Amino acid sequence: FFAFQHPLMGTIGELVDLWERTLNGILEEESFGQIIEATEGYQKLTTRLRNALLDKSDPKEKPLPTLSTDHKAVINKLQKCLFARKQVLINQNAGYTISVEDIQAISKAFQDIFKGGRFPVDTSPLGSITSIGDDISDNPEERQYHSENKGTLFPCPTKLRPGEEVVKLGVVSIGLKDATTYLDPFFTISVRDADGNELEQTQDTAFPTASRKEKLVQFDQTVYIQTPLSRLPDDAAVFFEFRHWKPKKGKISTRCWSMLTLEEVRKHRETSLTLEIYAKPADYRRKKFVRHSVKDLWFNLTVGFVKG
Repeated sequence: FFAFQHPLMGTIGELVDLWERTLNGILEEESFGQIIEATEGYQKLTTRLRNALLDKSDPKEKPLPTLSTDHKAVINKLQKCLFARKQVLINQNAGYTISVEDIQAISKAFQDIFKGGRFPVDTSPLGSITSIGDDISDNPEERQYHSENKGTLFPCPTKLRPGEEVVKLGVVSIGLKDATTYLDPFFTISVRDADGNELEQTQDTAFPTASRKEKLVQFDQTVYIQTPLSRLPDDAAVFFEFRHWKPKKGKISTRCWSMLTLEEVRKHRETSLTLEIYAKPADYRRKKFVRHSVKDLWFNLTVGFVKG
């Protein structure tokens, strides 16, 4: 199943040993009730796994070994589980059901899963944490879900250290020349690093309840970024993707997007902002920005903070 060379330098076996030791350390922190430390540990290990998938070596560390398709499949499942567990520790209402017992089962089977053994946790309910693209799905059942959509916005996190801050964003409205034509519009909000990796679970607003005005879709909904500001990397940004239902194509589609960097968040405390709206698809790596419209139309939101 795998060319599992061990313990030679630069092999997948050596890397697996490192990941296993790291995961065991995180589980020990969680067992001692060190939730903050465990949360940070899950995030760091998830980032390491993603970097391995992207073949991104740390210049200070040994070069990554070549990963097979089977290696990548296991790592992808593993990062989903660790990401989901981190979200549960931050917010019990995060929408994931993965338990510490699930992570312990992975730890016990760690060496085996990289030799072709069965992965001990069903990852299908966890979805994708690195999805990139214009459309959400072509699943015909998705229409029923979204037609009843009340949003997936999470409440404000409560497990904060003294002095920590949670970013509170008010999604006010978006200006579009054809605002009244969109069926079941909503925003998908994601927090990503400079490489486009998701740093926490995405959130969807509910459909707007106010009647739409000409050139304006009004939302007036509050989004709490689930990771405290001090625990997010300096290069992180919040992405807002405006999506809607396309009956003729039978799928959800992204129409346009906007973005708010952490630098802007720290600079504009307790204020209202008008942001540029860009043409799809969303560029999570922030290389290409094309105005959605030449007209004077903007994405309107407010920035605030909740202190622990």
